[in-house]
Amino acid sequence: MKPHAVTLAKGLANGLPIGAFLVADDAPTGFEPGDHASTFGGNPVVCAAAGAVLDTIDDDLLAHVRSLSDFLASGLSQFGRVRGLGLLLAVELDAPAAPIVEAALEHGLVIGSAGENVLRLTPPLTLTADEAAHALEILTEVLR
Repeated sequence: MKPHAVTLAKGLANGLPIGAFLVADDAPTGFEPGDHASTFGGNPVVCAAAGAVLDTIDDDLLAHVRSLSDFLASGLSQFGRVRGLGLLLAVELDAPAAPIVEAALEHGLVIGSAGENVLRLTPPLTLTADEAAHALEILTEVLR
C-alpha cells in the first residue's frame, strides 16, 4: 500500500535543520498552497546539503545498509526480539534497558533506549562492517 503523504527530516540534510512533506498526486484533497508551513523549510545552504545527501544515496550504499542491517539484526536476535528497518533497529530485552545503555557507553558504544526494555541502535549509514561487529561484541559483553 502506498501512503498518501510522507514526512521527512533528521538525516535529509545530514544533520542540518530541514524537513519535507511529500504528498502523492492521487492523495485526497485537503491541502491548499499555504496550508502547511515549516519551521525547517530550508535555506540555500541547507538545501545544498540535502542535495548532496540525495546525490550520495545510490544502489551501492543501499546494498551496504541492507547487508549491515541483516548482520546486526542477526546478532541482536540473541538478546531478544529485533524490530526495525535498515540501520534503525531495536531489540526488546527481558530487563531494563537503561543500565545496558550506560554500560555500553562506558565501553565506547553510544546507543539509546526506546521504552523501559528496548535498546535502540541508530548508527550512520556509513557504518563499517568492522564497526558493526565491534558494536555486537560490546553488547554481548554488557548483556551477559
